[in-house]
Amino acid sequence: MKKFNSLLSELKIRGYTYRNRIVTGPTLFASAAFIPEISENIYRMIENRAKGGAAAVMVGEIGINFEECGSPFTKPFDYNITKGPVFEALAHYATVIKKHGSIALMEICHEGSECEVAEPYGPIDCVNSRGKTVKAMDEFTMHKICDDFTRVAVFFKAAGFDGIVLHGAHGFLIQQFISPAMNQRKDQYGGSMQNRARFPIMILEALRKGLGEDRILELRISAEDGFPGGMTIDDTVEFSKLIDGKVDIIHISNGLKNKGNRTHTFTSMYDEHGFNVKYAAMVKKAVKKSRVAVIGGMNSPEFCDGAIVAGKTDLVILSRQAFADPDFANKAASGKEQYIRRCVRCFSCYPGPREHESESMPFTMPPLPGGITSLLDLVLQQQAPETLEEMLKRIDSNEMMSPASMGQCAINPAVSNKVYPELFPVPQSSKKVLVIGGGVAGMQAALTAADRGHKVTLVEKSSQLGGVMRFAEFDADKKDYYDFIKVLRLELEASGVDVILNCEADKKTIYQIAPEYVVIAIGAVSKPSDIEGAENALDVLEIYFNPHKVGDNVVIVGSGWSGCEAAIHLAGVGKKVTLIARRDILAPEVSGMSRTSMLDEMDRRNVKSLTGLKTEKICRDGVYVIDKNGNEQFIKADTVVTALGRVPDTEKTNQIKEACEGIPCKVVGDCNKAGKVKDAVKSGYIAANLII
Repeated sequence: MKKFNSLLSELKIRGYTYRNRIVTGPTLFASAAFIPEISENIYRMIENRAKGGAAAVMVGEIGINFEECGSPFTKPFDYNITKGPVFEALAHYATVIKKHGSIALMEICHEGSECEVAEPYGPIDCVNSRGKTVKAMDEFTMHKICDDFTRVAVFFKAAGFDGIVLHGAHGFLIQQFISPAMNQRKDQYGGSMQNRARFPIMILEALRKGLGEDRILELRISAEDGFPGGMTIDDTVEFSKLIDGKVDIIHISNGLKNKGNRTHTFTSMYDEHGFNVKYAAMVKKAVKKSRVAVIGGMNSPEFCDGAIVAGKTDLVILSRQAFADPDFANKAASGKEQYIRRCVRCFSCYPGPREHESESMPFTMPPLPGGITSLLDLVLQQQAPETLEEMLKRIDSNEMMSPASMGQCAINPAVSNKVYPELFPVPQSSKKVLVIGGGVAGMQAALTAADRGHKVTLVEKSSQLGGVMRFAEFDADKKDYYDFIKVLRLELEASGVDVILNCEADKKTIYQIAPEYVVIAIGAVSKPSDIEGAENALDVLEIYFNPHKVGDNVVIVGSGWSGCEAAIHLAGVGKKVTLIARRDILAPEVSGMSRTSMLDEMDRRNVKSLTGLKTEKICRDGVYVIDKNGNEQFIKADTVVTALGRVPDTEKTNQIKEACEGIPCKVVGDCNKAGKVKDAVKSGYIAANLII
């Protein structure tokens, strides 16, 4: 029996047929096409979403003018000119999308008071979040902006796009006028909802004028902005009634750009999946003509289909999930949904700003190369693509450049770090490859090597694949990570890789397998502790695999990423947790929205953190700590946990290298450098691609 009938059903809008209800969202920026170094990879990323079966593919935002809507990353160009390198670079998006049967949509935007120009315009005179003075728009400026929207619609229609998505969410111009907190005008454009909606409706009418009646018009709005006294779902429902039929699709998002995590523009692993579906359902119930689409934290066809079956939405929009697995739609349609790599919501693709208390720090793009003042300069200079050697050097150094610094994926290395798959050397022959270690680095290396035609054997000393990440099975907040482990196991079964469990990789094993190439991926070990009485503590991994050893009152020594996440987990299962930090801040290695979501969750679960304390001694019933002034205190605990980090298992790695006796080998994952899932997966992928 066919699954997901509603998700896979067709939908007709203005003569266009959506082949299913799956749309990929507007990720990255359209101006990425102006960077020859990465443009082909960006086009490939967009094209793969169409190949993957999405009904429609959106291209990420681009501004509608270069005066009050300018950006330091895009040199001004003329939207009246529908030829030349700029037009062709943008039109190529539509070409690669449409050749695979998907509908091509371009997202356009005007950030209003949040624009990055010297003197931005908005609904009212104010100072914006960047500290810039904002001028209130007069009617002349409003009509000028409407003309700009019409011009841009004509431009992208000429470029071959099937429709326009107007980004009116996340605190951008449309939302600024709708929000009672952001729009306090006293004229016909402020006050009542009908007045506040007047200018947004003028913009929609201007877009329709440019598009004509044969193209799709979609409006992206936030259900709520999270701003004190600001836009609520009741406002959004009322506004949706006013624009019902003026747009083909009302696209429900949430929040504010500069508070992306706390206002649920981006949900984290601690949030429910499909956070905005409840809001979409309210809008759908209120409108009669426009269709409703919803975005936000959906990563399974089961969930997406259920939302449509329940009448809560007409379309689902996948953004971060499209990085994780662009073949989402095809896998769902072909009965292979169990192979979908489901987004873990780790923020590798969109790091975002810090928002936790006094740590607010806007995310800024890395600088452009020397002598380059905008992305457009690059396309006009027509710089040559990088060589394989340059690519590998940059990958090793993790060098990034805007806007490719976004769009990485922890679980899909093929979209990360500007990798051009065709630049990897083609294998000269099929080789016997031995992968030692069954964690995520080893599993990805084995899969990639097998995909390139090699005969691969993977040996794992334990009884299960997954390595250190097996702990995710026992952490309620990490279920998507554990799902990734299960997908890797399934992929290995289907790939023909010979997996041998309970097998120690010694000289005898290597001799018997007789590989021509070895990938060492044995992982890391817990960092040795020099704290007196460390033997009285549990290693942080023990709390997951042996929870019966953990008492009700827990002290965690170590305030890095693993310590903080362990604190969240233990507090989530009802433990009273105190975190001891030697540094003045927790987990300084964690940044952006990852940091915000982690620290906020610690606050929600009442984790107590004590900073600036050195742990002197660990006892069975607590720890002795000393502060910067030399004052000692005892902190009582039923259980003490150490989370002091992990280091490569160098001794074992060197033993394996010696046992290889000259066989070419590559060390990947945590046994090379302890890091994140993203780093381990990427290193396994790169190493396997270099086996020739």
